[in-house]
Amino acid sequence: CHSSGPYLWPLFWRNARGNTNLTYDGLKTFQSTHYNPANAKFYSYGDVDLSEHLPFLSDYLKDIPRGKAVPKVLAQTRWKSPREELFTAPWIHPIPDLRAAFAFLTCDSTDTYEAFALNILGELLIDGPNAPFYKSLLESNLGSSFAPCTGYMSDTKDNVFAIGIQGMDPQNESKFAEAVRNTFSRVAEEGFDHTRVEAILHRIELSMRKKSSNFGINLIMSLTPFGIKRMTPWMPSLRANLKANPAYFQDLLKKYYIDNPHQLMMTMHQKETFTQEKETVFEDICEKHARIFEEGKELIQSQNQIEDLSSLPTLKIEEISDQTKAYQSDELSHNLSFCSQATNGLAYFRSLISTRDLPSDLRPFLPLFLSIVTKLGAGEYSYREFDTEVDLATGGLSMSYHLTESSSCLNTFTEGILLSSYALERNTRIECSSCGAINQVVHSGTRLCHDPQCSKAHTCCCAEGVFGGLHTLSTSTKSHKNKQSYEGFLKGLDSEQGSYPLKEFPTESSSNNLRTFSINTGVSMIHPDYAPLCVLARLATFKYLHTEIREKGGAYGGGAKMVGMDSLPFTPTETPTLTRPRISPLSSGIDKDSVHESILGVFQKVDSP
Repeated sequence: CHSSGPYLWPLFWRNARGNTNLTYDGLKTFQSTHYNPANAKFYSYGDVDLSEHLPFLSDYLKDIPRGKAVPKVLAQTRWKSPREELFTAPWIHPIPDLRAAFAFLTCDSTDTYEAFALNILGELLIDGPNAPFYKSLLESNLGSSFAPCTGYMSDTKDNVFAIGIQGMDPQNESKFAEAVRNTFSRVAEEGFDHTRVEAILHRIELSMRKKSSNFGINLIMSLTPFGIKRMTPWMPSLRANLKANPAYFQDLLKKYYIDNPHQLMMTMHQKETFTQEKETVFEDICEKHARIFEEGKELIQSQNQIEDLSSLPTLKIEEISDQTKAYQSDELSHNLSFCSQATNGLAYFRSLISTRDLPSDLRPFLPLFLSIVTKLGAGEYSYREFDTEVDLATGGLSMSYHLTESSSCLNTFTEGILLSSYALERNTRIECSSCGAINQVVHSGTRLCHDPQCSKAHTCCCAEGVFGGLHTLSTSTKSHKNKQSYEGFLKGLDSEQGSYPLKEFPTESSSNNLRTFSINTGVSMIHPDYAPLCVLARLATFKYLHTEIREKGGAYGGGAKMVGMDSLPFTPTETPTLTRPRISPLSSGIDKDSVHESILGVFQKVDSP
């Protein structure tokens, strides 16, 4: 929906190959113009006196040149008719994976209230089993799940709402456009259930109250200079508009989605020659830019130099209190406790359900059960009614596998199912598939990679891998393949054939045992070396692995951490050059400042909310 403006990326959005023509000087010019401090706004969050910040900023900015005039970001020129675009993707045989999406250009980002209302409208349209598009696109089996781009996006000058699906059969391409338009028309005529609107508004209120360890940075990064002072009145204004006009959301839908000609339909087809075509392009690029290799040698020399970080601000270890803060809790019964804390009007609930008596043949299906149990009905409520009731009263229900290791004894742990939720204090008394799991591999690849390795060295990691790693995805995939195999087998049976008695075969146990080398896998939490190992993992990640794997190796990332209490995995992510020799050992880069920073990093995680 964006095809013009001073953004860097729209210059190449139609032809990804054009990105290779972007020069270093061109990138520097763009950066110096748009990311100059003179073109910035400064925010402060926390309990630090602002008067201490202002002199520092004044001293920092006084010698910085103003730079070039920054082009004004103009609104996109509105289209007079809808458009279509076709993209191609690698062939994944034999799974049909046609993806399609509609995108609509909506309001200007400076109209913060309108954007707020449209964001809530987007939640009503796509979120949960009661959402209109969930019913028309997913429950109808038109697609396997929503496409990653689905939702309301407010990161650009002109906001965009997109609705898309993936896993669609190519024969249903025309049905997708028809289903989207019919859904919009039906919602414009029927509107939304009042109870569900209240559930969504309740969720928004909860999200404003909930705090996390990165609450401050998220708050600043999500704010706009126009909406800071007007954040609080948004919800009362919206409720007032809904009271005065019950069809308020329907009017917004007609304005921005039905009567809006600035809309783009995108489809992505699998192409058998896609990979070969891209490889040909890359070969041409390598031949044309052979000098990149020589420049890379100079880059390696620059990366091997030790940077002077003495001018950067930092905390001191002495500023960290060596006294553990105790939180008092009231034991209401032998298995129920209550802890009163300042939680910004929220009440948090956690309950542990033991899985000790769960039969071994059912354990592989526990991850599947946990992924769907909160999406099922309960008692007198259907799954649709239960979803609405949960949103009306809580911030959502979460059930996950929980494992607690012994602090003193290795390979000893207690496991169970953790049920957790949070709600406004006034509500404490009350009378979305296999495709989605595979998509998470992109975001959790590092963890999924090191889990199998840790499981070989540590019993606890093995248990965690079974209930939350690649083993879970494998079980899901095998179940799907088994279903297909059984269906094909049953279709091939002769229905007129008589039944035959089954022959009983004796069961034999295998005498083969797999053994591994006996190695020292680590220490328990109370061991004197546990804390140094935590610091070492942090130091290895940022002092050595980040430089070697990310900067020099070209991978997305890598790191080391104490998994549980006695595994220290080193994990790279997608690096094609990891096998080349490493000439700079970790020990050569350890100094007092590095250890100091690593200790602060460990305490940062320990002391997070």
